Amino acid sequence: MNEPSVFVDSSTHELDQRGMPVHNIHVTVSGQQFLHMYVHNAYGQLQQRATYKGLLARDHGQTRPFVLTRSFFFGQQKWGAMWTGDSQTNYDNVLLSVNQLLTLGVSGVVFGGCDLPGFYGIPSDDLFIQFYQLGVFYPFMRAHNNIPPTDSDNFNNFADREPWLQSERVQNVIRDSIYQRYAFMHYLYTAFFESNQFGYPIIRPLWYEFPTDTNTFGISTQFMWGDSILVAPKLGEPETLSIAMNGIYSLSVYLPPSSDWYYYYNKQVLGTKSY
Repeated sequence: MNEPSVFVDSSTHELDQRGMPVHNIHVTVSGQQFLHMYVHNAYGQLQQRATYKGLLARDHGQTRPFVLTRSFFFGQQKWGAMWTGDSQTNYDNVLLSVNQLLTLGVSGVVFGGCDLPGFYGIPSDDLFIQFYQLGVFYPFMRAHNNIPPTDSDNFNNFADREPWLQSERVQNVIRDSIYQRYAFMHYLYTAFFESNQFGYPIIRPLWYEFPTDTNTFGISTQFMWGDSILVAPKLGEPETLSIAMNGIYSLSVYLPPSSDWYYYYNKQVLGTKSY
């Protein structure tokens, strides 16, 4: 997890401890001392950097290391990927993941993702589907979840997440989502190359790509994936009608009029009007 694994327990006041106690003292090789509160966030970045450099040295510079971290700091993007931590399995966290990754992307941390379909809790079929269909467009896509100890009070708030253990409907969506991700691989690889060369975010707000269009400034439920694909994901808990129609949603989509738009799945020309 890339932070000191000393967590709050029931006997410790929250303000006194967030991970390693904040008043722990670190000593540098020169004898200078720092309180942990001043270096906590930097710890994860330094550990990721050391791991990256160690793997590079081990393989004599012949392979490119992949190092994933949860704790990160300024400059982390040079050393690997990150994810947004222990999310909740609910509809609010679907939109939260979009906002987190958009914010991180324009801050320079471009290679990130969120646990699919949320870390804690038991997802419904509709939530499973919503998370995976959105996760296709995370820069970093992976499934990850909590497995509490069998004697834990939270053990009953856990369900196996393997795709083959889900309903047929969910299995089909997971399979289609993975196929979709691979279908976009050349486009995504190009976006990563441009990000590496110029610092462009992979997932970016509409206003980043259309800075003169003031209508995009307040939109957080759509985003650009690279410079050519606009994503308008399903967000929020489905209504009864939607559930009866196998998860079909009605969405309002803003299409910036300075570009021509096409619907990817049927290649229909959408023009410049919004839907």
